[in-house]
Amino acid sequence: MAAPDTSTCEPWATIADVPSPCDDYAFDTALLEDALQVASDVLFGFTGRQWSGQCQATVRPCGYRTPESCGCLTSNTCACKRLSELQLPGQVVSVDEVKIDGDILDTALYRVDDYRYLVFLPESESATLQGWPCCQRLDYADTEEDTWAVTYTFGQDPPLGGVKAAASLGCQLALGWQPETVDQCRLPQRVTSYARQGVTLAVVDPLTLFADGLTGLSDVDLWVQSIMLGAARRRASVFVPGQPLHGIRRVDT
Repeated sequence: MAAPDTSTCEPWATIADVPSPCDDYAFDTALLEDALQVASDVLFGFTGRQWSGQCQATVRPCGYRTPESCGCLTSNTCACKRLSELQLPGQVVSVDEVKIDGDILDTALYRVDDYRYLVFLPESESATLQGWPCCQRLDYADTEEDTWAVTYTFGQDPPLGGVKAAASLGCQLALGWQPETVDQCRLPQRVTSYARQGVTLAVVDPLTLFADGLTGLSDVDLWVQSIMLGAARRRASVFVPGQPLHGIRRVDT
């Protein structure tokens, strides 16, 4: 159930956020959008993968086979009672749909606590459904019986500084990717040459540009360093094994 985090789910900045001089050039829209996505992915990695943007995922929960938690003895048999809550990966923005046995569950039957826990709310003590299933048939589609699935939106948008940094970096990448504007690019001039239709082109190579962890753009690097230095100065915390996730004990060192 781990959510993918290798890149951002959406660019941190839009074309409307791009500053001058990029708004003075007639960029191909697709090229500028690609530049903003690459810039966002680069800054996402530089700042410890904190802001992925808002992502959507569908998960098929199933219990683990451990003595402490609910699990399945076989694909059809549950080893414990139903669960009252389920932890969803990532910071939950919204739960878009819950399906049990192929049917969409009424939204009145659940809520989200602490941006991570999907809590079941039974209609009454005598209701047939009293909690989340502890196991399911993962070999079946989630439209069939003995299955359940949660579709939800998760993640965090970057702060204003991140939006500005992504727009600035994306602008420079776009300038560097076009032969006619490469001289206007303020990024370090690490270029690669290739031939196209008999013409040799020299453009900025994004694969080697950021090898030293800096972009060479003062406004972007200032923001990145402020984030990373702030994280380095935070007091360390120890998560004690065996503690439930909703009751983590913090030990400052």
